[in-house]
Amino acid sequence: MNILFVRLSYIGDILHATPAARWIKEQYPDAKLHWIVTPSMVELLDGNPYVDEIIPWERDEYEAHSKKLHIPTMWRMWWELKAKLEPYKFDVAVDVQGRLITGLVLLASGAPIRLGLGGTKELNWLFTNYKSSQVQTMLLSVMLRWHNF
Repeated sequence: MNILFVRLSYIGDILHATPAARWIKEQYPDAKLHWIVTPSMVELLDGNPYVDEIIPWERDEYEAHSKKLHIPTMWRMWWELKAKLEPYKFDVAVDVQGRLITGLVLLASGAPIRLGLGGTKELNWLFTNYKSSQVQTMLLSVMLRWHNF
């Protein structure tokens, strides 16, 4: 099984999402977990035993174009991302960020199962076909176990 894990940026957010990646690998040890992040975060995840592959993507560049409403550039970048992810043939994509841009990554993944958080903002819910507020509770539980609380 190929799983795309979506948490794109920010050091603290990446670190807080790591227990969720661990939980996934514990539940599905034979699965390949691929984490998509901005290039500046690749080094942070390098060597993580729960991540089989790190996929860099220029999220910051995409968002800069979105703020300027450069729709043709955004469209081109999304199609390039889709082409980059297509060879992986993801079975599941998991979004633990819940933003519009991460929803677009879910869609680009081509995964038939796109899991996201319930109660998200920025229209992220349009791109998930499975969502739950329970995911937030599950992530907290995993974080507490990870830190041995």
